[in-house]
Amino acid sequence: GNFIRDFSPKPMTTVESMLCSVAKNAVDIQAGLIVVFSQTGVAPRLIAKFRPCVPVMVVTTSDEVARQCNDTFALRSHKIDQVPTTPEEITQVVAHLLDECWKKEMCP
Repeated sequence: GNFIRDFSPKPMTTVESMLCSVAKNAVDIQAGLIVVFSQTGVAPRLIAKFRPCVPVMVVTTSDEVARQCNDTFALRSHKIDQVPTTPEEITQVVAHLLDECWKKEMCP
């Protein structure tokens, strides 16, 4: 629920507020997975702070971010060779990721 959100210092930054909503909305829409693209690891760690009810797949080109995410609550990394730059490339990465997660029974 809102326990961690209720005890987080206010005011939150805009980014933290948005990512808190991602974790909370995963419950509301009965999501099976959260996918986040990140080169720094900041966004996925902020999502993890609010203890999402589903796995968070972090798509990154960074070995360091991939390692850090694998040690954080709910985060799982997916390393890619290059950042997708077109909507088609993003769709292809997400489709591959969903298929992989489905096969590993990570999401309903």
